[in-house]
Amino acid sequence: MSSKPKDARELALRVLRHPRGGLEALLALAKNSEPEWLEL
Repeated sequence: MSSKPKDARELALRVLRHPRGGLEALLALAKNSEPEWLEL
């Protein structure tokens, strides 16, 4: 990983652009960070 995303939107864009494992990586990050932005 190069750097932490600035916000949830940037993180989501990185996940969407990731060819594989994006969702699993996102969930792993969510467990280690504030989960507030996961609420839709």
